[in-house]
Amino acid sequence: MADNNYLESAIKDWRFLLRTFILILGIAAILFGLTYSVIKFCFPYIDTIENNGNGFTLHLRGKILTVVNVPACQFGTVTGIKLDKKLKISVKTSGLVSTAADPAKINVHDETEKNILELRMDRDLHLGWRDPDGERLTGEDSKTGKNELLLKQDANYGCLLAFAVPISEGVDVTKEIIEKLSKRNENQDVIKIGKKCDIVFDKDKQQYIATIEGEKYQPFTDAKDGEELCFVINDSVVNDKSDIENNFKNGKDKYSKIQKEIEIHEYLDLNEPRYFWYLDNRGSFTATILQEKE
Repeated sequence: MADNNYLESAIKDWRFLLRTFILILGIAAILFGLTYSVIKFCFPYIDTIENNGNGFTLHLRGKILTVVNVPACQFGTVTGIKLDKKLKISVKTSGLVSTAADPAKINVHDETEKNILELRMDRDLHLGWRDPDGERLTGEDSKTGKNELLLKQDANYGCLLAFAVPISEGVDVTKEIIEKLSKRNENQDVIKIGKKCDIVFDKDKQQYIATIEGEKYQPFTDAKDGEELCFVINDSVVNDKSDIENNFKNGKDKYSKIQKEIEIHEYLDLNEPRYFWYLDNRGSFTATILQEKE
């Protein structure tokens, strides 16, 4: 009789332990599922990583994050980002660039004149450093005076700008960039990006628009769906030799004349001279671009 009671008690204990184990297992599965869902919702995972030539692109859950390096000396930097009416583009930029002149060589025969000119044009101190808005690092007045050669006249020197070019098989991207930027300030092909800018497609106006710091409105008139977003810093564009000559027309001293002759000589040595005044720039910006549905 005692043995039977012991057996019944053992069976009951075993069933209790089994039910307890199943209950704990079920609770653990529910907690795991909830935790996974929270992590998946709050922390987007990376689907793929791509090298875009000037940085990298991360394809996240429902979002695309791109980081691009924009050298100050480069006449147009492609991003790998295609404009899409369904996606909002948010750009944040950091870094410093200098647009100060610094010729690589001084072709003056007179040694005294050469030394004086090198001193006048020395940029080792880099007083021309600017942030993505084109504001001087030294805190001096950053406003750009009237310069018809400037790519975008209503933006500071060194300010980060954006434009769009068609990307398809058979299209020479470099040529498209040069032709578009050579128009300078004649149209609204080029917009200001600065430190922070959002680009969206306005359904009412049926065009892309850009807002700086959520306030200043800019029409991105010529940008079309599917075109690639490109960056460039704001500097002078040379379309022919007369642009250099006119730039020095107010320079009466002999050193300005020498500098003009040097720059014309170097300009004529280039196969594609329109970005001549970009080649002495220093530094770069880092642009972080997020694409997501509105």
